[in-house]
Amino acid sequence: MHEVGDGVEIDAAESGAGWNSERPNELLIGHRARPNKIVIPDSREASEAARAFFDNPGAYREGFSETFRLLFREVYRDVGRSLRPARSSPNYRYVFANT
Repeated sequence: MHEVGDGVEIDAAESGAGWNSERPNELLIGHRARPNKIVIPDSREASEAARAFFDNPGAYREGFSETFRLLFREVYRDVGRSLRPARSSPNYRYVFANT
């Protein structure tokens, strides 16, 4: 790994995982009892919950720009949820009429 590169490795008794920032679309899964494999992001193989984080079809790589687009999409979704009126909106005419 280069000086400015970053990576994460998780090692356990039965298997491990490794990610390198210089190859961001690959996740190395290591097994002790069977061959290691490299997993690439593919929306066709992801769970239903994980598909929300894919913008492109499986043949296209997600990149740095998708990080911010997906982040802001989630932020604005949460802001939109908080701005929805409650089921019983306050009656402002009543509040201001009695002041």
